[in-house]
Amino acid sequence: MKEKIIEPTKRSLLLKEIRSLSIACITNRSKNEIYITDYFESPNIMKEIARLRELAFRVMGAGTGKKMDIDQYDTDTVPFKQLFVWDPENQEITAAYRFIEMNRLLKESPTSHLFYLQPNFEKEIKPFAIELGRSFVNFDSKKARYALHNVWDGLGYLMKEHADVKYFFGKMTLYPWILEDKLDILLSFLDKMFPSDGSVVSKNPVSFSKIDDFVKDLGLDENRKKLREKFKEGNKKSIPSLVNSYIKISESMKYFGASVNARFGDVIEGCILLTIADINPDVFREHTKQLF
Repeated sequence: MKEKIIEPTKRSLLLKEIRSLSIACITNRSKNEIYITDYFESPNIMKEIARLRELAFRVMGAGTGKKMDIDQYDTDTVPFKQLFVWDPENQEITAAYRFIEMNRLLKESPTSHLFYLQPNFEKEIKPFAIELGRSFVNFDSKKARYALHNVWDGLGYLMKEHADVKYFFGKMTLYPWILEDKLDILLSFLDKMFPSDGSVVSKNPVSFSKIDDFVKDLGLDENRKKLREKFKEGNKKSIPSLVNSYIKISESMKYFGASVNARFGDVIEGCILLTIADINPDVFREHTKQLF
């Protein structure tokens, strides 16, 4: 049985903690503010992020089932950082990501409970990677329409601030009950267009019917168009927004397969690796031109 989600954190407590933080950057759209903090520096902000995370994932039919989504990775001695979008006009959090430089992890990566990180990953990638996770959009926020673009501005800030980091690593969540008949199509596309190099392996691979006849040797842009066409057929669906963001920014992205996450409402988690140097230059410029 799911627990009742906690009440919103008092705005006065959020504002007090926000005033003690430095703005990382101003977003390109809607002029929202990006902040980076953690559980120890801003416990009330962390509590509100945990509430909003659980609320957002439950809207999608998933979540932890607990009164708020907070775990050991948020509260560890060296915790994940919380990158969040703050709307100063309406005084609310519109979106967030958590992240950590993987060489700072005290315990195993949260991705490793679903995927094996092979020795070459541990040696060649992990020291130069930022792990991302738990992205969400506050669907009830006034500026929710800008949230995904805003949070990518935050990732652009990380690219500039962590010049020694070469990769973004983590999971993207897929909801099979929402995708329905389009799940096989999407997994086929990811498997074909962004092949794994074997450095990360699913512990419990998701089986799917391969439908790759629509994926031709036409390049990423043309195959993305074909994917959109497939999603419009029959029981029409939309390509998940976060997935759509990832599949258009780099032809060298690695997709390591998918696993069912029983801890998170049986969603399907696809594991990916982005090489920052290979990100589409237009996308890179768009999200690294923030205002300060």
